[in-house]
Amino acid sequence: MNLAANARDAMPDGGTLSVSTHSERVGRSEAERHRVAPGRFVIITVEDTGVGMTPATIARLFEPFFTTKSAGSGTGLGLPTSLAIITGHGGFLQVYSEPHHGSRFEMHLPSTAPTSSPADTVDDEDPPGRGNGELIVVVDDEKEIRDATSRALKSHGYTVAAVGNGQEALDFITAHSDVALVVTDLMMPVMDGATLAASLAQSSPRIPIVAMSGLAGNADRADVTTMSAFLAKPFSTADLIRTVSHWVSPAKGDANG
Repeated sequence: MNLAANARDAMPDGGTLSVSTHSERVGRSEAERHRVAPGRFVIITVEDTGVGMTPATIARLFEPFFTTKSAGSGTGLGLPTSLAIITGHGGFLQVYSEPHHGSRFEMHLPSTAPTSSPADTVDDEDPPGRGNGELIVVVDDEKEIRDATSRALKSHGYTVAAVGNGQEALDFITAHSDVALVVTDLMMPVMDGATLAASLAQSSPRIPIVAMSGLAGNADRADVTTMSAFLAKPFSTADLIRTVSHWVSPAKGDANG
């Protein structure tokens, strides 16, 4: 209810509030990052198409009494209370937002359902599809995401070049003929992911492009559906490696070199 009320307030001129659920396995490394036990989690996603938030606002979201609403319109306790409820049940909360492009909250709650699928019993820390030194360009203006994505790829056998916007990526790819794949955020300063993809479609059409965004609605954009794949942030290492390995193989890497 707190998340829905905040979404309503973030859409003063109307918009779309979406609530969806799915389940996924959280592996050891991600579980340690969020200080929870690994296993299968149920994810409840609350997403809106409202005004969005800046990184500075996101950094303070869960401070008690912090609010961006006008005096008398908010207590600043809704989100800290929501977080306390989720962590009290052994879960964690992730937030993604872009100014003028909406917000997405993902509540991860541990599942109490018995494990019946063989996939549930397999740890996803070492997903299939290790690389053979292929060069992957990671493009994201958020250093934390850029670094985490790069570490995951490097630990699974890929060579990585990490840059902060589409123009830097385009400059790098122009100077390096052995790029096997590009993983790019959609919303970035200087040059966004869609513009980068359009440029590469002209200059380097052989290079697969994987789009990533924290706003799931971006997956249906026309300029995104023409890309090779879409990863919704936050994504697991297993999802990243499976997606990359689907489009990159040692044979392709050798051919590009």
